[in-house]
Amino acid sequence: HHPVFRKITHSPAIAALSADLQQTDLVRYYKDILIGPPAYRTERQSPIGWHTDISYWPTCRPERMITIYVPLQDRDEHNGTLLMVNGSHHWEQKTFQITVAFEEFDKLRKGYEKAGYTIDFEVLPHRKGQVSFHSSLVLHATFPNKTDEFQYSVVFGHQAEDNRYVPSPLAKFSKDIG
Repeated sequence: HHPVFRKITHSPAIAALSADLQQTDLVRYYKDILIGPPAYRTERQSPIGWHTDISYWPTCRPERMITIYVPLQDRDEHNGTLLMVNGSHHWEQKTFQITVAFEEFDKLRKGYEKAGYTIDFEVLPHRKGQVSFHSSLVLHATFPNKTDEFQYSVVFGHQAEDNRYVPSPLAKFSKDIG
């Protein structure tokens, strides 16, 4: 790791906040990535579509995992900030969406509304270096980056000390298609 990247991902202050949010004494670091939307200069396309982070970690207890997001530039709706669906972390997770294109949310909306869920978006603008935490169950995406510059963010995850292996809900799916 680059020293600045390591300083962010191994911050004792961030780990302490993560532990408080997860109501545990100890968190384990389980992933990190440097990501961000490249310059698309379009209203609809984003490389980081609608997903839940637990989709990538289906053998863990999702309620015991948290994602930490730290943008390396100021972020708003114009250059790729986060867009969350309020309350979606409380929804019963019947399916796992790895990624649905940003511009295809209306396809998801119909299914969620049919299941009785209300779709209410929350835009999360960030200042450079501002830290935010979100549940691995929250449905979210990144706005398209309409600038000429790549926008970077450090994203990493913590899991609570008591998080252990659970059988993947995707196992049945892989048997059905295999």
